[in-house]
Amino acid sequence: MIENKVRKLQRRWERNQRKQNKVNTLQIIPAVSYTPETSLGVGAVGMYKFKLDRSDSAMAYSNISPIALYTFNRQLILSARYQVLSVENYVFRGEIGYWLFPYFFWGIGNNPPSNRKEEYSASFPRFFLSAYRKWKPNLYAGIKYEFQNTNITKTDPDGQLSGGKVPGSGGSIQSGIGLGANYDSRDHVLSAHEGWFVDVGFVGMGSATGSSYTDVKWTIDARKYFKVNAQYVLAFQGIYEGHTGTPPFNLTAQLGGNEIMRGYQRGVYRDNNLMAIQGEYRSPVFYKYFAAAVFGSIGGVGQDFGDITRHLKWTTGGGLRFSTRPQDRFFLRVDVGFGPDTFGFYFALGEAF
Repeated sequence: MIENKVRKLQRRWERNQRKQNKVNTLQIIPAVSYTPETSLGVGAVGMYKFKLDRSDSAMAYSNISPIALYTFNRQLILSARYQVLSVENYVFRGEIGYWLFPYFFWGIGNNPPSNRKEEYSASFPRFFLSAYRKWKPNLYAGIKYEFQNTNITKTDPDGQLSGGKVPGSGGSIQSGIGLGANYDSRDHVLSAHEGWFVDVGFVGMGSATGSSYTDVKWTIDARKYFKVNAQYVLAFQGIYEGHTGTPPFNLTAQLGGNEIMRGYQRGVYRDNNLMAIQGEYRSPVFYKYFAAAVFGSIGGVGQDFGDITRHLKWTTGGGLRFSTRPQDRFFLRVDVGFGPDTFGFYFALGEAF
C-alpha cells in the first residue's frame, strides 16, 4: 500500500516536472482586423514562446509573433516580429516579412487637395534588426539595421507618381545601419500598468550601405504608465520621426493609423518630420472579459518644427477591449477616433501602445 502510494506520488511529481520543463509553447488563433488603411482583414496570428536555455528558470522568454492577413483592399501581409534573448545579456528584436500593398497617395505636406488622391500598388520584403546588449538593469543599447526593397508595380497614369518626380515613385531600396538604445521598466510588455518605455535611435542610408537614396532617420518613442486608484491606468506616449535627407515617399514620416493619432488615415499627411503625443485612460476588467479606454492625441507633420506647430491636428475617441484570458493582458481592441473632418474605426489585436 505504502509502496503504491509512493509510486503514484513519484509519477505525479515526474508529470509536473515535465510540464514545468516544457517552456516552448506555440499558439495560433484566427484574426480579424479593420482599419481605414486596410478595410476588413482576415487571417491568423501566432505566438511562439521559447527559451534558448531551457534549464535556466530565471531566464526571460523569447518570442516570435507571426501574422498572415489578407484584406478586402487586396492587401497581403506576411510578417513576424521577434525578440530573442540570449544567455550573455544580448537581445535581438525586429521584424521580417513581405507586403503586397495597394494603397493611396495624396501628396507630401500639410495641404493635400482631395482631388489629388491616387492609387498605387507596391510589393516589398522587409527586414529590421536591433542587436542590443544589456548595460544596466532595463537598459539596452547597440546597433540597428533596416532593409526594405520597394517595387512600385502600378500607378495612376494621370497622377503625381507616374511622372517620376516624386522621390521613390519608381521604387527604392532602403538599407541602413545605425545605433539605438532602449530603456524598458514596464511591468508587462503587452498592456503595462506601470513603468517606462523609451526607445531612441538613428539609421543612416546611402550608397555605402546599399541604399538607393541618402537619408538619416531619427526616431524617439517615449511612454509612461501610471496606476490610478490601484485599478485604472493612465498612459502617455510621445513620438518623433525625422529625416535629414530625401526619403522615398512611402518611407516619409506619416500621420495617423491605429496606434497614434487614431482617426486620421495613415499617409494622408506625410513629410520629413512627425511629432505627436497621446494620452489614454484605461479601465480595469469588468464583466470578467471586458475593459474600456478613452484617448486623445495631438500632432503634425512638416518640413521642420515650425511647420509642424503651424499645422497641428488633434483627435479623440474611445473603445472597448475583450479577452478570454484577461490575466494575460492580451486584448482584442475596438476603437473609434475622430477629429476635425476626420473619423476612423479600428479593430485590432493588442493595445495601441
